[in-house]
Amino acid sequence: MENIQKLIARYPLVEDLVALKETTWFNPAPPLLHKVYRMSA
Repeated sequence: MENIQKLIARYPLVEDLVALKETTWFNPAPPLLHKVYRMSA
């Protein structure tokens, strides 16, 4: 339980995830499309 509290303190979004609330998160630094394509090919 202590680890969860540390995660929530560091990443507040985790609290909503644990509570099973509908949550949306957008990656602030998404990889470039050509890199993603190479990773999936």
